[in-house]
Amino acid sequence: MFIDVVYFIILFTIALYGIYNYKRSVIAFRLLTILLSLTFFAEVLAYILASAMHENVTVYKIYTPLHIVLFTLIYYSLMSSLSTKALTLTIGFIVFLFITVLIINSDGQNFPNSIVSIDTGAIVLFSLIFFYEMIRTLSEDKLFISGLFWLNSSTLFYFSTKFAYWISFSYLFKHSPTILNTLIRIFGLLDPLYYLLLGMSLYFHIQNNKREILINLGKQ
Repeated sequence: MFIDVVYFIILFTIALYGIYNYKRSVIAFRLLTILLSLTFFAEVLAYILASAMHENVTVYKIYTPLHIVLFTLIYYSLMSSLSTKALTLTIGFIVFLFITVLIINSDGQNFPNSIVSIDTGAIVLFSLIFFYEMIRTLSEDKLFISGLFWLNSSTLFYFSTKFAYWISFSYLFKHSPTILNTLIRIFGLLDPLYYLLLGMSLYFHIQNNKREILINLGKQ
């Protein structure tokens, strides 16, 4: 219960910060703000439904296709070359179709692990492609104060671990429930940590934009 409250507070605070600085952000961070706001409302609604009705699958069946669409658009806006932009859109479109078909064909109260595995796997792939582009263009002295670096690093780490978790979920559920329960508790801590890192990426992005504006004004 405590960690859920902390998680909701972190999500709400970062989404609010993104909304407040919406006009100061580039397209990728505006889309990130929309994603954070959507995630906050989806997670709160899922928590309420799970507590009141012991069922929240419907929320995630609506949220997951929107999740991959927003991440596709975020990374599409970040990619610098036409080839990586086209690749990102193609992967995103195919994954969206797969997820939508799986959701339509799933039972009412069932949410297949494959849906989350495909979603997280695609985001890991986006992140790796963008890392290849980013490392070639971003200077080392600006690396750790770059909002893009923290956005992509945290996303790669978080969704890589989620991908590994979900593709092994069925096996762990049948053969190692103790390990599975431990992993569930670990992910309860990883969720707020990931969104804290996203908040850091948003903060660095806004501060760097403000700094560039001041530098440009000083040159006039």
